[in-house]
Amino acid sequence: MNHCIAGKPGDGKGLISTRLAIHDLARGQRVFITNLCVEKRPWVTGSHQPRRGMLDYLREKYRGRTLEAEERVFRLTDKAMKNFFLYRGLSKKQIEHLGEKHLQGYREVTLDDDVLHESEWEFHHDIKLFVADHKLTQTKSGKESVESWDTRLAFASGGHLYNCDEAWSMWPARGWGNTGEGILYYCSMVRRFGDDCYFQSQRVNDVDSILMDRCQDFMVCKNHGRLRFGMFRQLPVFVVSVYDHKPTPSSEPAYRKPFQLDVKGLAECYDTSGGVGVTGRVMADIGRKTSGLPLWLVPVVGLVVIVALIFAARWGMRQIHNLISGKKKPAIVQKAVDVVAGHEVVASNVVPETVYQPSLVRRQTNSEPEITCTGYTVLFGHLEAFLSDGTVAEEPDLTLVTKKYVVVGGIKYKILPLVNHPEDYVAQPVPSYGLPVSSPARPINDAQVTYIGGQSRMHQPPPRLGGFGGGHFPPAPSARQTSSDAGNVSLGQ
Repeated sequence: MNHCIAGKPGDGKGLISTRLAIHDLARGQRVFITNLCVEKRPWVTGSHQPRRGMLDYLREKYRGRTLEAEERVFRLTDKAMKNFFLYRGLSKKQIEHLGEKHLQGYREVTLDDDVLHESEWEFHHDIKLFVADHKLTQTKSGKESVESWDTRLAFASGGHLYNCDEAWSMWPARGWGNTGEGILYYCSMVRRFGDDCYFQSQRVNDVDSILMDRCQDFMVCKNHGRLRFGMFRQLPVFVVSVYDHKPTPSSEPAYRKPFQLDVKGLAECYDTSGGVGVTGRVMADIGRKTSGLPLWLVPVVGLVVIVALIFAARWGMRQIHNLISGKKKPAIVQKAVDVVAGHEVVASNVVPETVYQPSLVRRQTNSEPEITCTGYTVLFGHLEAFLSDGTVAEEPDLTLVTKKYVVVGGIKYKILPLVNHPEDYVAQPVPSYGLPVSSPARPINDAQVTYIGGQSRMHQPPPRLGGFGGGHFPPAPSARQTSSDAGNVSLGQ
């Protein structure tokens, strides 16, 4: 089957390709052919950093076994990889099985062919690399491409695993005219040969669409360790999104699979800085530091922000409180506060007149408030007195009613109106703000009460505190009477 691996530089394309290759080596007996910079032996980077290599990694992971990687892995040059489908490996056992049919339609690769990487010649004592007979044709741009080739080697060698690194440089989308008939025929017959072919590129659209249309799935790699979430860097996790069609910005993958970078293991099996026209040995991705704060600081920063908001809110409320009730207030707020407090206010360069009127501030006393009589009524000859504590006194407890006090149960209670007398209050200055002072209003307790019944038989004037004309008791003296010899009303005598 044909597959495509896409991803930006550093997104783990080489990492996932190496994982797939090692997984295939562990499960089967297929030969792996690639131009990926696979390093079998221990090697050293350009900065003199030692790396373990693939064979040492396999021995550690598979209990001393190398999965025959030294024989089954072939690293081709970039020039030969353009016609990778022509090259296949045959073991000695397969050669013996072919017998006389051996070398019919193919031949063994030699050093002069410039097909294998120089590091491969020290290996492959059991499995040799062969090339199928083919016919080349010259394109309009002057390049050679395979027009036809012999397929007997493909069927005799069995299934292979191919990985074409930087496929955009071999079959570019803009150079579609140089794509030969040989590669198109192979991609159409790959399943019949038992092969799996991976085209690796930074973008799917960079490779000739004719080849991409023959891919069964597309794997898009993304390195979240290089992405940021605001000021925080994301977790160092690689995610492979698998699509069953050519991916678009709006398409959803069939599934996603995360994996982590094995820096001390799998990442040392290949040279990530090597590629088409690049010698490598610099390890461009390993050891690279990412910017941003670590993600585990998110709850810490969130807690700090919450505490800061709480303190900011409290400070703001305190400032508002000080603005309203403190020393520093806007002019309009200060004026309203002064008016309520009874202070003098100077506005528009006019000094207001200060007049003294009774305020609502009662004199401070140390004793309990005195119980007084707030009024009395005479209805149908029945007399009632109302005390300030809410008690209503009636006969026979109510024994005496005068213009200044009443006697209830032998206790004398002064008669006071519901609105307190002016002498019980402290005179406070009230600003007039330049307005004329009006005459004091009539006291509330001096209101005229409309006479309800008819006149009495003695043609006396109606009482001021209510009552009917036909009552058995004469009206109580009014609070406005000033005569000192006004008679008292005695009850029960």
